[in-house]
Amino acid sequence: MFSFRHITLATALCASLTAGCATGRYNGDTAPEQTPAGWQMSESAQRTYNFLLLNEAVRENDDATASAAISRLLELNNSPEIYLAAANYYRLRGEASFARPILQKGIELHPDNLDLTLALVEAYMQENRPDAALAALTDFVHRHKDDYEAQQILAIYLLDAKEYAQAADMLEAVPEDRRSAHSYYYLAKAHIGLSKFEEAEEALHTALKMEPDSAVEAWAELAYLYELQKDYPAAEQTYARILELGDAGPEVWLRLVDLNLKLNHPQKALEYTRQGPDSLAFTLQAGTLFLEEGFYEEAEEILLPVSNRPDSPEEIWFYLGVLSLRGHDDADAAIANFARVPVSNRYYSQALRFRADLLIEQGDYPAAQQLIDEGKRRFPDSPEFWLIEAGAAFEREDFTSAERILREALGNWPGDPQFLFALGSLYDTRGEKQKALEFMEQVILADTDHYRALNYVGYTLAEQGRDLDRALVLIESALKLSPGSAYILDSLAWVHYKLGNNALALKNIRLAVAAEGGDDPTMWEHYGDIAARAGQRKLALEAYRKAIRLGSPQADAIRNKINGLQ
Repeated sequence: MFSFRHITLATALCASLTAGCATGRYNGDTAPEQTPAGWQMSESAQRTYNFLLLNEAVRENDDATASAAISRLLELNNSPEIYLAAANYYRLRGEASFARPILQKGIELHPDNLDLTLALVEAYMQENRPDAALAALTDFVHRHKDDYEAQQILAIYLLDAKEYAQAADMLEAVPEDRRSAHSYYYLAKAHIGLSKFEEAEEALHTALKMEPDSAVEAWAELAYLYELQKDYPAAEQTYARILELGDAGPEVWLRLVDLNLKLNHPQKALEYTRQGPDSLAFTLQAGTLFLEEGFYEEAEEILLPVSNRPDSPEEIWFYLGVLSLRGHDDADAAIANFARVPVSNRYYSQALRFRADLLIEQGDYPAAQQLIDEGKRRFPDSPEFWLIEAGAAFEREDFTSAERILREALGNWPGDPQFLFALGSLYDTRGEKQKALEFMEQVILADTDHYRALNYVGYTLAEQGRDLDRALVLIESALKLSPGSAYILDSLAWVHYKLGNNALALKNIRLAVAAEGGDDPTMWEHYGDIAARAGQRKLALEAYRKAIRLGSPQADAIRNKINGLQ
């Protein structure tokens, strides 16, 4: 696709520039005399001689001679090509700060030369000064409004800076008869950034009409666009088209694997895995896709042979641990596999946490504590080990220790919503409802998208019969963040019940008990209360009886409600 013009160096210089250490720099002063004594050379011969001298200096890593040769070349000829060659000597050595003043001088002399401006832009980027790079290119475009190539290059920089609207405006300003396939490709990327998917698709189709068999990036962008719109069949067909072009890297094969898993076609995904690149990296990545999507049998078929290879990567044991746990529900095998992950591996911290969690589930708290202590020592910046330790204390009903651990953690991570929520939950379990509410309010302040805290505060306010309008807003916000949650739907039904909105309360409690997790006795008691107020006596009696069957701790109170209806 469209890319920056490569800055053309003089042939002799191009062939020999290499990186090295430098001791002296071009400073614009007159260079030491380089012409051999007694020689009378023409200007052209002097240029050739100094180019050769520069080549030799580069090979010998003689920076002083190189700088002198550059200085002499600039004296002999102030053409853009000489400034480019001189600047690129330093830029290609990673010394952009010395290339920049040469380019700035060249631009003063040749303000209409785009290559000099692009070289300056690249020097700024090398110095990690993207704002200066963008300003230099923007200035050139403003001074050359008919230079459409410069406009398109500026649009690419704007895309990289995520300035999608400006990039789109820049590309759309190019007359249609001057646009290339590349123009439409980048215009599509700008539209995607702006979530204008129809316009993006139109631009991509235009690009592909202009270059149907060579624009692999455009096909890939079209496939990505279909994925964004969750049109997975169309995305799969588009990636398959890239395979037909014969220019597909492993990422295309992986996208085809992933899409077929999303389409619930594991066997087809397995076929793509077998047909894809014959590399360990590809096999491992494909296997993890099956693992992540819950196709454990196929994941095992791919990953287990990898563990028997002599060049098997260390992380294979982490993947097999996950497979043992989720695919076979075999905690002992999972612990054994996680234990084989070396300390040096990037998955060691996660493996350690998995092992500790599994040991806690098995009731082996001393062994779990050893792993937690190791995790806190090796990964002091990882809050997860503190949460696991507090969770273990909670499991043992050692609430005093759990509170101490969480408060110590908040000392290390002040205002962290994870620990605030855990403390709020702890106080709720201990029956300290007001304290729990205070901490949950802090969670909302720290993280406005924490749907569990939003639900807790909203439901608590509804239970207390106060600030019901705020309670409704909080619970509706929580439901947007976690659609279909049985507990949040129950809270929504309950706040509508408290507000006297009987129809809405009945509608939402029905959704709550029908959702996953809807077999909660409190929900069914709510169902009974709501149905009773709505005048649906029979439905209320059924709901109350189900709450008792589900083991409600309020069984006696519910029986009194039943007696009141009979």
